[in-house]
Amino acid sequence: MKCIIVPCLLVMFVGLIGCSKPDVVVTDSAGTPITGAVVTGICICDGQIITTDTTQTDAKGAAIIPVVTETQPRETNWISITKPGCLPVANIDVNQEKPIKVVMIVLKDVAAW
Repeated sequence: MKCIIVPCLLVMFVGLIGCSKPDVVVTDSAGTPITGAVVTGICICDGQIITTDTTQTDAKGAAIIPVVTETQPRETNWISITKPGCLPVANIDVNQEKPIKVVMIVLKDVAAW
């Protein structure tokens, strides 16, 4: 019986890989996905502001929220998103419905104003 259960669980696990929804979707003002934007998580831990590892948006502008892992995993409270050629977006509260939709302003768009 164990030989039958383990393969089924493995198939179920493999089937779930890549199926999770993104935490964040980043676009420009026209709705075009922004690829390669850096998502940095931030938390206040023991009275100190700590930043996390970073993740990057994919071709669809999607990314997951990184976790603070300085000494142990901690909940990320905010994210900031940066990309060369765009105005940064800072202090986005992660305690909202996912995916969080973020619109970045591309600097060439600012020059046209």
